[in-house]
Amino acid sequence: MAINASDVKVGRVFITVTNQERKVTEITADGRVKYDARSANGASWSPGSTLSNPPTMEKFIEACDRAVGPSA
Repeated sequence: MAINASDVKVGRVFITVTNQERKVTEITADGRVKYDARSANGASWSPGSTLSNPPTMEKFIEACDRAVGPSA
């Protein structure tokens, strides 16, 4: 399932192709995505992106397979 940049919002959770969950915590002014991550087995959240160099929106979308969190 393709994800669009408009689908990526703070608070939304996405699943990667390796079943990692990624919860968007911030979208920076220059279009980078900060997120927390956890394994699909429900472990606690921990910082998933490098705070000093988070992935671009394009790279975040490429890594994610589908959204599972709220769309708001």
